[in-house]
Amino acid sequence: MSTLKVDTITKADGTGSLSVPAESGTVVTTASPSLGRRNLIINGAMQVAQRGTSFANGEYSVDRFYVGSVGTLAVTQDSDAPDGYNQSLKLSVSSTATPASNQANQIRHFIEGYNTSHLNYGTSSAQDVTISFWVKSSIAGQYSIALRNNDASRFRPQSYTINSTNTWEYKTITIAGDTTGTWATDNTIGLGLHFGFGAGVDRREPSGSWTSSLAFGSDGDVVLTETSGATFYLTGVQLEVGSVATPFEHRSYGEELALCQRYFHKLSRDYNNGIIGSGYFYANTTCRGFIPMPTTMRSYPSVSHGDVTDVRCGYGGGSSAASGFAGLDGATKSGVWVGYTTSSGTQGHGALLYMYPSDPEISFDAEL
Repeated sequence: MSTLKVDTITKADGTGSLSVPAESGTVVTTASPSLGRRNLIINGAMQVAQRGTSFANGEYSVDRFYVGSVGTLAVTQDSDAPDGYNQSLKLSVSSTATPASNQANQIRHFIEGYNTSHLNYGTSSAQDVTISFWVKSSIAGQYSIALRNNDASRFRPQSYTINSTNTWEYKTITIAGDTTGTWATDNTIGLGLHFGFGAGVDRREPSGSWTSSLAFGSDGDVVLTETSGATFYLTGVQLEVGSVATPFEHRSYGEELALCQRYFHKLSRDYNNGIIGSGYFYANTTCRGFIPMPTTMRSYPSVSHGDVTDVRCGYGGGSSAASGFAGLDGATKSGVWVGYTTSSGTQGHGALLYMYPSDPEISFDAEL
């Protein structure tokens, strides 16, 4: 391996130069020039929370992070975070349980295959990756992360240690790329990253090797759900190519939100009578409308409602409140056709869809 050492980088026109700060070994500091896009994790700083700020286990929490466990957890977006971060994902055990043989406690993040194809997994050119993150728990001891492929036929558990209770600690783990197995390179799961906190006996394998067995952890891992009131915090999650953990890639909130909206998007009323789409009356009491998405979604989304009566179909001279969701009439990755039953209208007339009056919600889901 060659090493390039320079003191300055001179502009091509000779008008100036950029000083390069001293480095120790191969470590890259925050003072170094920009390293470009590196982090394959979306919302690793836990900033975006379209679904809310309080959740249960067995569902998505802050965007792109799913929490599944035995027992009962209170899952929240929390302001307790290390320096340089404002948010974390917090788990708190409300009722205790021990994972059975086919169960695993985990925080899960799936990365789309289009974003992992350059890792070359399943070939002799498979790339090493480094996972870095900040973690804090009320229980010190051994925990595990795990990587997996799309069909869960390849797993790599890797243990790490939380040394002190209730203290933010920075962890870095490098994992050799998998040269075997089948790895998706399309809009399905390219790579799964799991943060384990206790798994049943047939969901554990020795740390440090790729395996064809389901392995979300290793023997000796802390089982967080066995202790009432136990807590676990996570933030600053980064997964990048190579064997060096670089500084966390902070993206703007707007960019992070747009990346999240490829997988999940929630419409809420940002202002009085917020317009969400346009359409026409298919019949006197049926309104069809097209709702555009803010970004191209991963796949055709499913649609779910809060209170359907919070949607109105506006027409010249008045409006008609929706009394039922007639269904998803068609979907593209850029928008959906939806139908509502109403109390009035005129077949063939145009209509505007808008949200009214209090706190309506419509969600579009294309999660992996």
